[in-house]
Amino acid sequence: MDWLPCSLPGIEIDSSNVRIVETPSEFYQLLLERSEKAKSRITLSSLYLGDGKLEKDLVTAVEKNMSRNPDLEVSVLVDFLRGTRGAGEEKSSTTLLHTIAKRAKIYLYHTPDLRGFIKRLLPERTNEIIGLQHMKLYIFDDSILISGANLSDSYFTNRQDRYVLFENCKPLVDFFSDIVEAVGSCSFVLNSDGTTTPHKDCSVHPFQGNAEDYREMMRGRINTAIQRYKEKSSAKTSSESWTVVYPVVQMGPLGIHQEFDLLKSIFSRKDSEMNLTMASGYFNCIRDYEDMIFKEGTFKMDVITAAPEANGFFGARGVSGYVPAMYSDVAKKFLELRSNYERENLVLHEYARKDWTFHAKGLWLRSKTQLATLVGSSNYGYRSVHRDLEAQVLLVTKDEQLIEKLEGEKNRLFEFATVLDANALRRAEHNVPTLEVVLSEILYSDAKKSLEEFDSLRYMIPGLILGKAILEKLPKATTSTAQVARASSSLSQSTYNGIPRRKVVRTSEKPFAPHQLLRRLGGTSVRLTNEQVRRDQELLVDALKNTDWVAVYRYPGVRAAKLLARAKLVQTIASLLYLPYSTFQYFLGNAEATWYYTCAGLAVVAPLMLVAFSRYLNRLIGVIAMDPDNAYIRVGYLTFWGSRKDAYIELSDVLPLSEIGSKDGEKLVKFMWYSGSTHLYLPTKHAEIVDKKRAELIFGDLDIFYKHYKNK
Repeated sequence: MDWLPCSLPGIEIDSSNVRIVETPSEFYQLLLERSEKAKSRITLSSLYLGDGKLEKDLVTAVEKNMSRNPDLEVSVLVDFLRGTRGAGEEKSSTTLLHTIAKRAKIYLYHTPDLRGFIKRLLPERTNEIIGLQHMKLYIFDDSILISGANLSDSYFTNRQDRYVLFENCKPLVDFFSDIVEAVGSCSFVLNSDGTTTPHKDCSVHPFQGNAEDYREMMRGRINTAIQRYKEKSSAKTSSESWTVVYPVVQMGPLGIHQEFDLLKSIFSRKDSEMNLTMASGYFNCIRDYEDMIFKEGTFKMDVITAAPEANGFFGARGVSGYVPAMYSDVAKKFLELRSNYERENLVLHEYARKDWTFHAKGLWLRSKTQLATLVGSSNYGYRSVHRDLEAQVLLVTKDEQLIEKLEGEKNRLFEFATVLDANALRRAEHNVPTLEVVLSEILYSDAKKSLEEFDSLRYMIPGLILGKAILEKLPKATTSTAQVARASSSLSQSTYNGIPRRKVVRTSEKPFAPHQLLRRLGGTSVRLTNEQVRRDQELLVDALKNTDWVAVYRYPGVRAAKLLARAKLVQTIASLLYLPYSTFQYFLGNAEATWYYTCAGLAVVAPLMLVAFSRYLNRLIGVIAMDPDNAYIRVGYLTFWGSRKDAYIELSDVLPLSEIGSKDGEKLVKFMWYSGSTHLYLPTKHAEIVDKKRAELIFGDLDIFYKHYKNK
């Protein structure tokens, strides 16, 4: 058995005590049956417990068993973040579990990596990317069911996973029971009233205490459980043993890497006669594994993963719906590595079954005389290695009947699988948004550069899908139309905030001319209809656009403001687009926490800064001109998009600067008009007064401009 070195000693078991569970419904019935009949202990470790009828019946079975058997010990371990999601709506794991919390020990593990500002910032669901309790262990007396399935209705009906029951295996059960209790003693405890408090032995708060002290505390308790197992299993297994099991734990946050060390040994094997099969619903190997598979290993390998329609995120609303396409892109890059390293004996497969999803995970290794399988919670990605708490069992056997059962388990998965190659990736369900395709071509176009140079870049592509989804939902700038602000001398208010309006007398128009009479009468009616008003405004705008305007005021700094406005807008969009990419990379484990927190912080700060900048840049006046008759002015100002927009305002409608209440020395004052519902910003420093007489008609007293205007 030395061909698969493990950190922990193995346990010899009777092959007949290994049972392969085939279907989700059989998995559920087994849980229900054992929950009703267990005599001494029940330990359930899962990511979460659902809130449907099947889950309620399972909790009821445990509750009834406890009421009949006062000696029954029950422990349940779930993740705090996932287990409390929806608690406010009474639809969480704690909603069901608090009913048995008076007798049972309900633990909720909270990762020490989610704390402080980030914990307050990240909402439900999103905060789960930081780290989770992911072990799937279901213990009943001295038997343990190892799986990758959670305790939720889809896992009981139409979500394919793996389930292996080890009967009467007390050393293995004791070890995993000790692991659950060690984690539980460093977790929150659910009270019967639904509240949660840290365990009485948890001397360091999971997210309020010192993170390193918490890790040291938990690491010590896990290592104590490991050492206890080693002492009890000190006798080495015989080379003639027919079936041996090895417990394997992976707890990256604590620096415990048993699974990582084991897989490095497997993936680097130079054994062309070994056949390796890997299953993962979310296939995305870390770079270390890829390097060993392609650069060192020589074995034959088959990988089975979920087709897009079998992915748990398929058809999800919002950006989550793009996740299946991300894994399609991961598969594409993996096939490119296969081609570059000429590993023709490596084949990808995708599982697709109508109305089913795929969540199976594990390894099968076949040599001439024996078969080994790794079954448990790990997906073999970055999260499994570095962020989450994982547990698996390595089963090695020479027993022909057990080998046949394990081969049958694997083959049943392949009954619904097809080869995933370049042709399959062209199908519609594998479609990747155009933006990703273009950038992918750019990143991979230089054939002279080694593949390793692009490894740090290749993970950027999937995240851009989320960015494109957000970009498509952003409001797009539309072609701006000229704004007309007119006031009728007979209908507009005569004062503004109690200040009498200036009256400008013009003699260029003949008030009794036919077209003036018709305008005041509205043709054949006394009042203008909305359509007539709209038509008049359009005609006025067209006429004013063709007018020869006389420059009155200029602000040269508007050019720099224009560049700044556009640069700030681009920075904000880039920060928002980069956030889903960085989130996805952190979710997959290809990015460190510091880098992700920095990106998240920038994505929050950038829009706030944009709002602050836009307060002034958005309405900054760059030029004011007047028509030759001194009747209208044209005000050119910046828009949100950094472009120019013109407002046409009747001169008599403009408020003099002296009436606005500007203070002496102000470098930026409000520019307002009576009929306007908003205002613009007028720079007074470094401004240029081109026509002083017309400027006095617009602004009134020009003292506010100090000595910065230039007479011409």
